[in-house]
Amino acid sequence: GVDILDFGRRRQPSRALVLTFREGLRDLLQIGGVHNIEPSLLGTVYELKGVLSVFVQEGGAFDLDASQPPFNDIRSLRDHRLLLIPLRTGIDLYGAVLFATKDDIRAGDDEIQSTLLGLVNQASLVLHNRVLQYQLQGGRQQRMEDEGELRHQMARDLHDGPVQRVAAISMQLEFIKVLLERDPKRAGDELARAQQVAKLAAQEMRTMLFSLRPVVLESS
Repeated sequence: GVDILDFGRRRQPSRALVLTFREGLRDLLQIGGVHNIEPSLLGTVYELKGVLSVFVQEGGAFDLDASQPPFNDIRSLRDHRLLLIPLRTGIDLYGAVLFATKDDIRAGDDEIQSTLLGLVNQASLVLHNRVLQYQLQGGRQQRMEDEGELRHQMARDLHDGPVQRVAAISMQLEFIKVLLERDPKRAGDELARAQQVAKLAAQEMRTMLFSLRPVVLESS
């Protein structure tokens, strides 16, 4: 964009900076990139006041002069004409690119402004794709964490529920083997209890499998 504004000119090169919303915040814009502007401005944060507030509300391109805050505080922009172009895709606004030049003729040229807008739109698409990729990676990471927690919870539930019941059934069966010789009637009662414990263990395992099924389907 700066090269387009400076085409055929060598003196007083144009300048540019990128403003993006701070992560998780929609009321602060931060300088994330500069060109022919003092690097010390990187990271500078601006509240949405004045022209920045109107820009975010309307979301369109602005043709400004450098006397308007907050740009009037940037020494290297003095006496420049400013073109503020939104970084946006659809309704998603990520920030803006600010071009600054002392060439009023080229800055006011409709074709040049249209070309700058096209370049920023391309950058917006790249940024949008990176945001989607970041969100997708975050979603995958969250699913992995959720599945890991689910496995731990299942291990605890298995140990405290079905595993304990199966162990109890095993002990009851050993006891029943002894009772079959000494007290067949009591052995029948114990066998009925063991059968009931086995049913409870089976019911608990079916419940756990049912709770696991939606997570498996979502992550497949």
